[in-house]
Order: sequence, then C-alpha cells, then structure tokens
Amino acid sequence: MVMGHPKIFSCQVQSPLNGIVMTDPIEVSVAPLIAVSDLDVSVEFYTRALGATVRLRLQHYALLETGTQRLHLAVAASPPPDRPQISLAPMSTADSRPFLLVLQVPDCDSAAEGIAALGARVLGPPTVPPWGGERRCFALDPDGHLLELNQALPGA
Repeated sequence: MVMGHPKIFSCQVQSPLNGIVMTDPIEVSVAPLIAVSDLDVSVEFYTRALGATVRLRLQHYALLETGTQRLHLAVAASPPPDRPQISLAPMSTADSRPFLLVLQVPDCDSAAEGIAALGARVLGPPTVPPWGGERRCFALDPDGHLLELNQALPGA
C-alpha cells in the first residue's frame, strides 16, 4: 500500500450543514524567480520567448504572466530587509547551474529557432532521448540560465 504524504498547505472547513470538520488542500502554484543581471534584456527575452505580458515592473524586479503561469525576474542585488541572510546571485560557473527551467512547447524545433533568434544560445539540436515520449533541446538564456524546451510526443 502506498501511503500519501500529508498536505503541507491545507485548511480546516466546518460544514454548515452537518458540522463535520474537513481538511481541504489549498491549491498552491509554483512561480520561479530568476536572478538576472540586466532586467531590460531579460524582460525583452522572456516576453518574446514565452509570449508573456509584464504584469508589474519596478526598478529591479518584473513579474511576467502567460496564461495562469507567472515568472518573476529580479536583478541580483543585496537582500531585502525581510530576507537579510541570503542574496540572489547570477551563475558563477560555466558548467553548473542551480536549476533548470523546463518550458513545455508545442513544437520544439520551431521554439529552438525562435529563442535562438532572440539571443539564446541553443546547446544542440532537438532530439528524442533514449526513453522516448518527448522531443527536447537545451539552451542558455541571456544570463546563462539553463532552459529545456520540451515537446510531449503523441502517445506519451
């Protein structure tokens, strides 16, 4: 038997009909925040690459939206007063990254061509990995963040 994990984000609701207290999960969405070196360049890249719109733009921060998804961009700088111990920093080594941003796309080949035209460095042609089910390629955005363009294949 597989045991489920308890929901970290939940609330208790008392039914007005029968008084039973139930625990309901609260829907949580995940929206990455990427540290960037040039906010203007990154906003231009991601709005064009993702078809996103700028929801909020400040001097050192931008919030982009595409559909129900959000992407936060912030200039690497000193930490704010409510997070004084840890600052955001851009990439520091040529061969390692702290995260991979997977972008689900309908056509990996055209997406690779499109982001290359926007200044991304595509690291290799789109391929189907040995396990199948997807066509993908990898690229670096203008700040060197690792992107995976991922196209689900029919039947996967």
